[in-house]
Amino acid sequence: VVFGLSEVEVEQKKFHLGSINLEINFEDRVVLIGPNGEGKSTLLKLLLGELSSSKGVFQMGSRVKIGYLPQETRFKDKETVLEYFLKTVELEQSNSRKILKRFGFSADDVSVSCQDLSPGEKSRLVLATLMAKDVNCLILDEPSNHLDPEALDRITESLKEFPGTIIIVSHDRYLIDQIGITKTYLMENGKISALRDYHEYEENVLLDSGDTKSTV
Repeated sequence: VVFGLSEVEVEQKKFHLGSINLEINFEDRVVLIGPNGEGKSTLLKLLLGELSSSKGVFQMGSRVKIGYLPQETRFKDKETVLEYFLKTVELEQSNSRKILKRFGFSADDVSVSCQDLSPGEKSRLVLATLMAKDVNCLILDEPSNHLDPEALDRITESLKEFPGTIIIVSHDRYLIDQIGITKTYLMENGKISALRDYHEYEENVLLDSGDTKSTV
């Protein structure tokens, strides 16, 4: 088991999560969907260890190594793409350049300051570092935000090839359909419920609310 939650609740000043019963196993590909403010980010913070449960039993597997891609990435230092990558993954330079090239960073691109990258390029760089490190569970919060079609294709292909567990918050119909989702959960009012797939969400929840957009 990667994560096991039994009757878990999280109390915050203005929000109550739970109770949550959830089991995520190795190689599961889980998507969390639902409107903003319904508990998705709170649940991710719990899984990442940034929040503690106030009730229930929360378990994480002893061999789980998490890589996290937030909605927005900021780089504080003025280092280049290659410098950041080398520092983060501790690989030698030729292999690092090969990996970065797979993620769309040319020989010239790796000399650009991380702070000067577009939001999509920043996401690609972070994902490249996660893929190069020894992580077996990816947690991604709206990874397709700010991405152009080429960048989305590169990230999609990388996620398809990833051998471990994926937990993703997304409403991107294309991405969800492409990466082999095995479990779909809807978050509403701090509660979680299982759906057949994203299309059930479109057919029932979105149509009932009169919203047929692919993003919420």
